[in-house]
Amino acid sequence: MKAVEIINKRGPKEKHFLREDGIMEARLYSENIHYLKDGKYEEIDNNLVINEEYLENKSNEYKVRFKTKVDCNNFFELLKGDKYLKIAFYDCNNTISKKEFSNKNESIVYCENIYENIDLEYLISSEKIKENVIIKDKILKNSITYSLETNFEVKLEKNEISLYDSGGNKVFVFNRP
Repeated sequence: MKAVEIINKRGPKEKHFLREDGIMEARLYSENIHYLKDGKYEEIDNNLVINEEYLENKSNEYKVRFKTKVDCNNFFELLKGDKYLKIAFYDCNNTISKKEFSNKNESIVYCENIYENIDLEYLISSEKIKENVIIKDKILKNSITYSLETNFEVKLEKNEISLYDSGGNKVFVFNRP
């Protein structure tokens, strides 16, 4: 049975449809499928596209950008409005950030041998980015050192690092490893 979405009834985790038989149907989701832009809910699309020298997600309330050719001094950026977070690594190998998987809901970026026998994998979803450190074999390096540059307000809270926007809203959290 055909149904038409009633776009002005969208919420962060919901869609509403008017079916042919006149019944209104609501679909609820466990994660955000929409984000607020200019007072209207828009569809999240985390498909990765190449924009100049970056892989970046198409549309979300945040923009995540990975350098296609890894530059240890500017590995990835997280942008939200006029706020940014840039992550760099110390002493990493030159490698390539590649798209492993990409669709509207989730994308995966993979970086092989960022350090000897260490790969990094990033899972990008509607509300978060998860980093996986993949240790492939015996390693000589026993730590990975990051450098963070940001204009978010940063607070250390309960063993996590929280980033706040200009309005005092918590927008990102780095969980304890």
